Amino acid sequence: MKFLRGLLQKSRVTEQTTHQQPDGIHWHETMKPLSGYSWLIVALGGVLIACFCFFAQHQISYEYNRTIAETSKDTMNLAKAYEEHVRRVVAEADKDLLDLKKIYEQDGLSSPLMAAYVNNMANDPARNQVAICNEQGSVIVSFNEKAFLANISDREYFQFHRNATSDTLFIGKPIKIRISGQTTIPLSRRINKPDGSFGGVVYIGLEEDYFLDYYKKLDLGRNQLLALAGMDGFNRIRQVGDDYASGQTLIGSDLWKEIQSGRLNGSYTSISFLDGIDRVVSYRVMPDYPLIVMVGISAETALAEFEKRKQGYLLGASVASLFVLVFGYLVINRAAGLHRLNFEMTRLDRLNIIGEMAASIGHEVRNPLTTVRGYLQHFGKKAVFADYRDHLELMIEELDRANAIITEFLSLAKNKAVTLGPTDLNHVIQSIVLLLQSDALMRGSSVELDLEDIPEVLADDKEIRQCILNLVRNGLDATSKGGTVTICTTKAGSRVVLTVRDQGPGIPPEIKDKVGTPFFTTKENGTGLGLPVCYRIAQRHHATIEVDTGPEGTAVHFIFPQREKPIK
Repeated sequence: MKFLRGLLQKSRVTEQTTHQQPDGIHWHETMKPLSGYSWLIVALGGVLIACFCFFAQHQISYEYNRTIAETSKDTMNLAKAYEEHVRRVVAEADKDLLDLKKIYEQDGLSSPLMAAYVNNMANDPARNQVAICNEQGSVIVSFNEKAFLANISDREYFQFHRNATSDTLFIGKPIKIRISGQTTIPLSRRINKPDGSFGGVVYIGLEEDYFLDYYKKLDLGRNQLLALAGMDGFNRIRQVGDDYASGQTLIGSDLWKEIQSGRLNGSYTSISFLDGIDRVVSYRVMPDYPLIVMVGISAETALAEFEKRKQGYLLGASVASLFVLVFGYLVINRAAGLHRLNFEMTRLDRLNIIGEMAASIGHEVRNPLTTVRGYLQHFGKKAVFADYRDHLELMIEELDRANAIITEFLSLAKNKAVTLGPTDLNHVIQSIVLLLQSDALMRGSSVELDLEDIPEVLADDKEIRQCILNLVRNGLDATSKGGTVTICTTKAGSRVVLTVRDQGPGIPPEIKDKVGTPFFTTKENGTGLGLPVCYRIAQRHHATIEVDTGPEGTAVHFIFPQREKPIK
């Protein structure tokens, strides 16, 4: 049973605690919806928690934006430095191209400087190819003898210069050298004949690694990015960690969208569509060459310290919110406790007032009733009153009913003497079960027992009988014909519980607070004293009464206090 499980968890509550709640219904039965004061505490707590959350979110947002801004500044400075490195590499190669172009255009192959110049560039580790080809694409100058067998008329850079009219530096996409199989980045210029027509191409192939030397100087953490791309939308070289590649398209990427929108320099945060890594990237479009330099730091690395601070803000907000919740709960619980105490004191005051009245006038009322009953019995035996005998018997029955009410009334007396002694609760129940079953049979219902092995309790067996009779009869009144009232005993921790459970419709919520109030009843012929008497008996036994009610019925639990020492 849900109630018993809860009771087991409270089994360590001392008898002193039980004395503090001498005869009240458990808090969940008397607890009203939250009061205006409690709602004010809830609203204030909600506002404070919202403020904590807003502050934490504001700080997190501020720290995030600040971290991204600082990282963007760092990557932009690195992009500027990388731009200068690329500019120096390209400018040196372009100077050699212009020198070779000038020598060839002035003196042709007969120039003594030609061979010396080409052989000198052959010793440069940054160049893996130097060549001059004629207007048919045949290689006529190279430091690699095998290159003279090649024709490059199908190469992109050759076709570009053949179709172009201006002498523009062309930086092509990475290509494979047919002779050696090496990957190179071609830089080329157009050779003009004396009449200005196309006379061939002077070409230098740069090693990819030469552009990546700068990468070795960086320490941007895991998944750092260094890339060089052309304004045609294709990477010349791209390195991430130990992996590098070339030739990937940038068209459709966030970088390309930035450039297409007219932003030639900037920073952005995005997930790369090439490797799926979230990075803070800074880029610069070189004004003097059709190239784009990029430097990126992974968001994981950039935001590592921010994540630690973020966790601190979230933890702080959580702790503060938890404190508000606990404090609010304690305040509301305190208010609820005061409400319960006020409820209990009010009900006890009612019982005490009724008890004092019972003690003072109960016997004074009973004595004249006894006299009247005696005379009515006497008159009933006289022949002269034979015609009124039915009326006299009815008057006697009503006097007996009044006397029964007075007897219950006297049970409310606070100072009624009781004798508490070791009592076998199961035996008390079994001694009156026939009476209870007979009463139930007359109503078309039944009474069942569910008794467990329990220790003896300290009780007055006469008062306990009266309490059981009252509770069972209340249950039978609430149970429709064919229903069952069950009497249970069980041990919950160190306490003994007597439960009377009916199958009635339950106690309506609007009258739950009035349960136990003297003279309050919903029955047509009820006195409203049965349950108040039970509460008074519980008080005299230092016990408590708890009520569980619902659509499936009501259960009244009479809980005997735990004993520090066992009964002998």
